[in-house]
Amino acid sequence: MATIELSVEVASPSAESAARLESAGYALFRSTLGWRVVFVTTLVGTYSLRSHAHLVALELIKDFGLTALTQPPTVSLHDPDGDIDLRMASLVLEDARRASDPDPLRILTRRELRQVRQYRPR
Repeated sequence: MATIELSVEVASPSAESAARLESAGYALFRSTLGWRVVFVTTLVGTYSLRSHAHLVALELIKDFGLTALTQPPTVSLHDPDGDIDLRMASLVLEDARRASDPDPLRILTRRELRQVRQYRPR
């Protein structure tokens, strides 16, 4: 995977910052929670994906004079190739399955059953 799409939540940017962002090729969207800067970047080095995203977001905030809503900045990741999304979706689905359908009970051996029966109050 060579590219990732990032979305960074920021406070309302000044008109000058918004114009600089758009001229540099960044997309700026307003949502009910605040503003989002969306852009595509390439991965560099051997950083983890999440730490790389935070480094890029901090640089973006510093370079364009933006204000982050949270510390560290809230960053959303999207993989245009779909590799990350598929892996994350499978993890979420597995957690959801375990929450609503717990793993089956272990079947006790005869020895374990005998021990349980000995300690059961009558």
